[in-house]
Amino acid sequence: MISKYSDEKHDMHPKSWLSNYRQTSLIYLTKMGLYYTALGIVASYTVYGLQFFIYGYEEPLVPASLIMMIMAGPTEEILFFGIPYAITGNTYVVLGFGVIWSLVHVFNASAVEIGNLSFANLAFTIPHIFFSLRTWKNGKGWFTIPFHSAWNMFAFGIAVLFGEIPFKLYDSELLSGIFDVGLIVFGVILMAIMYPLYRWRIKREETKKEN
Repeated sequence: MISKYSDEKHDMHPKSWLSNYRQTSLIYLTKMGLYYTALGIVASYTVYGLQFFIYGYEEPLVPASLIMMIMAGPTEEILFFGIPYAITGNTYVVLGFGVIWSLVHVFNASAVEIGNLSFANLAFTIPHIFFSLRTWKNGKGWFTIPFHSAWNMFAFGIAVLFGEIPFKLYDSELLSGIFDVGLIVFGVILMAIMYPLYRWRIKREETKKEN
């Protein structure tokens, strides 16, 4: 007897983390996104707990702006997942870029020192690598952009709510706000480049299947 959630169980199994999803509806992709996010939260708090109890470590926090959180979605997803997939169509190439993206998140502090490295943040991003990789492979890569931005806004809101960071629409201290404006312009340019490139890749993959 086939379970009602057999597709979800299959796609959530680690053996399927490099394969295509069995479904690609918005609801299904949201389920997968939340699944990998939940894994990231568990991994993050596990690493943080180990660091705290062993070393008395405190997770570094860097003031961020709402614009930075929103624009991280299109810039990071396109640079590290969309473009590598569109150009190569190779799962392992995209996985490699995903690993680089994840490693960048360990430097979540203003000073690059051992005591300021954010290993919990690194742990959180690892499951997301597979979510982005699989979603781009399924021809639904655009979904990762609003999902990524929405999560960032949620995390930003929680941090502001609990007084961990102040609310800032844009960071006026970082190059007088020019950095945030640059992020918006850069994100728009990336999306303009990504759309035709990604459509070309999808059509090419569909042609291969037909042949």
